[in-house]
Amino acid sequence: MSDTPTVAALAALRAPFEAHQIGSLPRGGTQLDFVGHAAVTDRLLQVDPEWTWEPYATTEHGAPLVLHDGKRRTLWIRLTVCGVTRPGVGIVVGDKDEVEKELISDGIRNAAMRFGVALDLWHKGGSLNGDGPEVGPSGQEMPAEPDWAALGWKDRAAHDATKAAVKGDAGNLSAESKDVLRRWASETGTVRAVMSADDVAEWDRQVSALAAGDRPNPTTEETA
Repeated sequence: MSDTPTVAALAALRAPFEAHQIGSLPRGGTQLDFVGHAAVTDRLLQVDPEWTWEPYATTEHGAPLVLHDGKRRTLWIRLTVCGVTRPGVGIVVGDKDEVEKELISDGIRNAAMRFGVALDLWHKGGSLNGDGPEVGPSGQEMPAEPDWAALGWKDRAAHDATKAAVKGDAGNLSAESKDVLRRWASETGTVRAVMSADDVAEWDRQVSALAAGDRPNPTTEETA
């Protein structure tokens, strides 16, 4: 796929789905139409065989970072189609088997909607005119894109680049210092998928302090 997206290719994402590809779920005394993960994936492959997705953030083990809030699980992703990248979010509520698969599926369908995939079905639960909350087939209101300026960032790119730099420094810490940093992050809740500039600065200060403690003290001969 060319690095320059074509209008025709992106427009093809909005093509109507056939009746057999559309399912329905009960919601509020009515039936809400939706398109499943397989059909959405097939549409993405038809338009761009090299489409990709990635999480906004990962754990220290490299797995996608899942946010926990009671029984609510949230996974923020980026979906790239024809060289264009847009955000999406997967949300699962309750104790379910294979929650990771469901989060990825929901996140991809949500991000694909931002390219126009099954948009006509999505807005039936809300409104394209802004007179109601935007909802997905599950009936859950969708979080908006973070307000980067309010968080102290110029844009998402600045946020991601700064976080990546601090994360890279943290990766060079000793095993003992990494344990200390993980405990600090767990206790304070500072390290999240989306962070304010102040929180990233505090994270950086913690990493720098631990890094200083990891450095061996120079010997007398080395300083002479």
